[in-house]
This record gives sequence, structure tokens and C-alpha cells, in this order.
Amino acid sequence: MSTLTKRLALVRRLSGKHGSIVDQDQRAILLKALELDLAGRGGGLVELLMPKVNLDRRRLEMLARTYETRWIRGRQGGPRGLPVRLQVREEAMSDELIVFLVVRFVNFVGERDIPPAKILRRFVEWLQQEAKKRGSAVYKYLARNAPTLLEAERSDKWWEERLRAKKSWVKK
Repeated sequence: MSTLTKRLALVRRLSGKHGSIVDQDQRAILLKALELDLAGRGGGLVELLMPKVNLDRRRLEMLARTYETRWIRGRQGGPRGLPVRLQVREEAMSDELIVFLVVRFVNFVGERDIPPAKILRRFVEWLQQEAKKRGSAVYKYLARNAPTLLEAERSDKWWEERLRAKKSWVKK
């Protein structure tokens, strides 16, 4: 599994979703400093972080109406030292994984006739369903050989792009 650390992030007050602000890390720190300052726990580093210009402080206060700061789990990197994003891609492109999944899919489909244009879509739908079932052979295989693929749910489009990249398996 990947190494997880905590980081400060902006979260929308109303929806609870993470903010999509460009310099989110820096603004989260400034917003936390503002919270501490307003709570009367300012001084020291907090005082150094606070904006000196009133206009900047008002902008920060406006941002505080929409967002709050929370400590969330962030990913540092995988066990092999790769960023998690690259490790997930590498695991998804593994020949051993593809062969295992294809054999399972062929057994699942059996004698049913699937139009060639829809095979990839059906394969991805099947894979998504099997990856969610804890008792399935696919879930067990992924947990043992490609655990980062189970950590975050991947979209159908993501899987299709990875499989299309395997030119030896799916022609463009």
C-alpha cells in the first residue's frame, strides 16, 4: 500500500468537497493562520503568515466564508518510490494482470456473442463490477498484486484509455 500522510486542504463549507483552487496548499495555510488569529491564538509564526495589506486580508476572509481548512490524508508515494499515479498506471498495464482479467472475462462471457465494437465497454463494465465485490477472484487478485488499483475507484474511461494503450490487445 502507499504511504499516506496528512496535509492541510481547503474544503467547501456547504458541500464538504475539496476545493479546486490553483494554489490550494498556500491558501490553506493562510486560511488556517486567519482562523488561529481570529480565535485569539495569533502571534509568532501566525503573525508572520498573515497578510500585511488590508485588501489581502479581506480577500482571505471572503475565502473563509466559502472554504474551511481540514487535515486530509494525502499520498506521498508508493512502496517502490514511484508517485502513486504512475504506480497505478504501471499496475494497470501489467501483462500478467491483463491476461488474468481477459481469461476471467472470457469465462464470464462464455458463448454469448458480443459485437466487436462493444467488447471493450463490456469488459470495463464487468471489471468495475468485479473489482467492487470483495469475494470475487478479481478483487482478491487485485488486492494481492495491484493494491493501488483498489484504493481509488477508476472511471470506465480511465480503464478504456489504459487498455487502448495496449495495442497488442485492443486495436485503435
